[in-house]
Amino acid sequence: MHSHNCHELVLYGSSAHGEISIDDKSYSFGAYSIAVIPQGQAHSEYHYFDANVYIVRFTSPQPVSGRVYADMAHTKRIFSDILQEVNNKHYGYKKMLHLLIEEILTYVERKNNTEYSEVVDLGYAKRYIEENYMRNLTINELAKLTNYSASRLRHVFAERFGVSPKRYMIMLRLSKAAEMLRTTQFSCTEIAQVCGFSNSTQMANMFRKYKGVTPSECRKE
Repeated sequence: MHSHNCHELVLYGSSAHGEISIDDKSYSFGAYSIAVIPQGQAHSEYHYFDANVYIVRFTSPQPVSGRVYADMAHTKRIFSDILQEVNNKHYGYKKMLHLLIEEILTYVERKNNTEYSEVVDLGYAKRYIEENYMRNLTINELAKLTNYSASRLRHVFAERFGVSPKRYMIMLRLSKAAEMLRTTQFSCTEIAQVCGFSNSTQMANMFRKYKGVTPSECRKE
């Protein structure tokens, strides 16, 4: 855990997936999530995979609330503009930086006012996946837990946590499998069975798709 003497905006890149704690509250982040971290607020984060991360630190007379916002890909352009202003330092660049940061914060406020218009215990659904990822868990089973249709659950879960329920389950399986590959001598077939994959071939395909390595390569890391 650490803190800064200024506010912080963090944009996670296209392959990002992990957990961040802000002032003792935990959030999941995915591709193009934004974390808002107020000045002096203790925070830490854990990445399941390597990913590009853009960080902007700033000061503001207005209060800033700490939180993570999912699906903010449209703000990537603003972060890119901020980097150009910092690197080029053309006339008026400081004023332009203030305007760009204000634009991001306005998007955040807009999302904050609309994201939770419906109350649902998505946290329970997330914990249920974490406790049952190793078995054949279906979206219909999760939907019954939240009184949502399967399609609606996919949408609100991705909005809240940055990934779909299915991908979150896959990430958990891969994370556990990678841990077992590095710390045990179990075969790939045994690890696949423990982690919920149908067989070692499916596990290998998932490793190549989401981690860019084979299980054998992961074991040697």
